[in-house]
Amino acid sequence: MSRFGSFVRGVSASWLATLVTVVYSLLSVPIALRFLSVDEFGLLMLLLQVAAYLNLVDLGMAAATARILIDHKDNPRGGGYASFILAGGAVCLLQGMIILVAGWFGSPYVIRAFAIAPDHAEIAVFLLRWLAATFAIGATLRIFGSILYANKRVDLVVLFMSLVPLLGLVLMWTVLSAGMGMRGMAWAFIIPAVIAGSGTAAAVITLRLLPGRTDWRRPSWEQFKEMFVLGKDMFLINAGSQILDASQLMIVTRTMGLGAAAIWSVSTKLFTLVYQLVTKVEGTAIVFFSEMMVRGERPLLALRFRQVYQLTAGLSVAAVAVVAGVNPFFVAVWAEPGLAWAPALGLLLGVVTYLNCVTRCHVDLIMHSKQIRGLRYVFFFEAIGFVMLAVFASSLVGFTGVLAAAIVCAVCFRGIYTVHRTAAYFHVPVSTVSWVWLRRSILTFAGLLPFVMSASNVAELVPHPWTKLAVATLWTGIPAAVAFLTVALPGDVRREMRGRFLQILR
Repeated sequence: MSRFGSFVRGVSASWLATLVTVVYSLLSVPIALRFLSVDEFGLLMLLLQVAAYLNLVDLGMAAATARILIDHKDNPRGGGYASFILAGGAVCLLQGMIILVAGWFGSPYVIRAFAIAPDHAEIAVFLLRWLAATFAIGATLRIFGSILYANKRVDLVVLFMSLVPLLGLVLMWTVLSAGMGMRGMAWAFIIPAVIAGSGTAAAVITLRLLPGRTDWRRPSWEQFKEMFVLGKDMFLINAGSQILDASQLMIVTRTMGLGAAAIWSVSTKLFTLVYQLVTKVEGTAIVFFSEMMVRGERPLLALRFRQVYQLTAGLSVAAVAVVAGVNPFFVAVWAEPGLAWAPALGLLLGVVTYLNCVTRCHVDLIMHSKQIRGLRYVFFFEAIGFVMLAVFASSLVGFTGVLAAAIVCAVCFRGIYTVHRTAAYFHVPVSTVSWVWLRRSILTFAGLLPFVMSASNVAELVPHPWTKLAVATLWTGIPAAVAFLTVALPGDVRREMRGRFLQILR
């Protein structure tokens, strides 16, 4: 299959997986709130965020293994492909054991550090331990996902990943409706992880992506060293990213309470989904970018990166404009009106989402070029700066302080550095990357701002909550779609999309 065909297949599967995530997000909150109190729901969200830190044990090795396998996949009988699979598998097994032991015995100390009330502490320890077991299973079987990724079967990777929230949703309803309470959520964690991990292993075997019997080679110390050097840098990046993602809810919980944590979890959900949806395009394309790097196709890489970068920027602007306009009404009908926050906060979070989407393109390019250099420290210092600034600002102005801290740190740390690195990589001026390639999306945002700001006033003209949501969606969605197709996308991207679409119709 051609690169374009594989890319479309990967993006389509990623968007299907995102649809599953949307269904999970739409249904999991009302299901949980139907059977749990607000404090129990806030506790559950906090535990999921805390457990995400267990992924730091990966030390960047999964991403490093997948990237190195791309270097060797074109010559599977050369020995390097097989030996790196063995090396990556051994590391995954060791990491799974570390996660299980550390999570199981460290859970009481973690819960104590967050000053959880005594009546919630016991169940919190219980669930955090089972979350550790869940992450341990995922880590142990992660090598099979790396093999699929390296062989451009991103579609299978994301489809098996989508099984986790889908099965989790079914099991959540089952255990809570059966009266098993918070303790029964352990089944909703562990069973999807086992099924998804086993599925990736079966896919690798079925597609015959493993080397032949005579092609296996024992990994050398030099190969382990190559993996650890690249993994070390990726670990620092992932550590900073984990802190940036997870610390927001933790800061809100610590400074504003479990009730505020519930509001944050619900009101940010649509923006999280936008980020996941938009970045699927670049997240799929980066596999093909890596192959272009290995094969020395630099001019084609420069063209495709610029197109994907502008497509990502345009999609994110159009999407966050709609979400910022409809979010208060969506939360009111989806969960509870009291969990919706002010539209101004939605605009701030929209800016954060846009910055996260466009900088994701730069970060992935640098990481897959294997020339990480200073990026390893940028994420680390941004994470520290954000935590310090957000803790101070949230105590003064609440949610606004957390979001303002996220914007300032994203621009001053990650944004400035990655734009300069991308400009140097493609030998273009910094202004080209930071303005010329982004000006269409910025102008689109300026044009959509009046619609976003007036969405609440227009929606209030109708009485019913669902009607308000529909009016706000149309008021912001129609101009956003028109602006995306006519302003946000550059001419060559529009022409190529039209040409590809006509080819499919023929």
